[in-house]
Amino acid sequence: EQIAPLYDRHGELARESLSRKIGVLRNRVEAALLSKLKHSEGKAEGSQSELEAVGTALRIAAGRFAEVRSESFKISDKMREFGPVAMGRAAEAVIDSAGKPETVVPVVLEQAAAEQAGPAASLARDLAQGLTDTLIGTAAALGMDGPDKNELTTVLTDMPRLDLGSLSIDVRINNLVLRMSRGWAQRRLQQKLWEQAGPDVGAAFSNHGKLLEAWIRRTFGELEARFDSYADAYRAQMDRLANYRPGTVEDETVIRRDLAALELNIV
Repeated sequence: EQIAPLYDRHGELARESLSRKIGVLRNRVEAALLSKLKHSEGKAEGSQSELEAVGTALRIAAGRFAEVRSESFKISDKMREFGPVAMGRAAEAVIDSAGKPETVVPVVLEQAAAEQAGPAASLARDLAQGLTDTLIGTAAALGMDGPDKNELTTVLTDMPRLDLGSLSIDVRINNLVLRMSRGWAQRRLQQKLWEQAGPDVGAAFSNHGKLLEAWIRRTFGELEARFDSYADAYRAQMDRLANYRPGTVEDETVIRRDLAALELNIV
């Protein structure tokens, strides 16, 4: 008696799921039939120009890969040489905060790396969103399925972070020099920091640049594969539509009969 209601509920959920799937299938069949009827009736005014427009949009979107990938590689290349610049920021932060160098320096270096890599993430995110918008618009124009609005952005994960390892900082600020000249004190501190940890910091940023480049290659490769999986289907459909010839009166009659049957739920 306790198990029976569970079986009933399971059966109810299964029926609801089947009903939803049937509804989705009916909608797709109806959209396909309406599209065929439109062409059979010769109601495709401007259809050629529409096909050209969506084709152009796909080509422009595909062309963005090379452009954005090139800009991203410039960022990863700059990252490899960013160690001295980041160390200068760290020295300035130590002077400004009067904090302990061994505490402040690693935090500032990590922040500098993240800020430097940020534009690469933004470029990838903007590209993914632009590609998605193009695919969704193309799908709507062709009456086909398009990607989910977040499908392409889901590949933008696991961006590398700067690995400083066991960075050792043991530097003291000369308060007398600091009182005499803040700029002088900052330059002296930066020099000491670089003498002590420069090779390790330089290697860390160089390795980080390589990891960022690998992330760019992997991410853009996945983006391009997902884009092409939709774009290729759309291009094939556009080729079919471009070569489509209006059907006969008999074809129109059959399509109208099928549409009427769908509306009456007898198909």
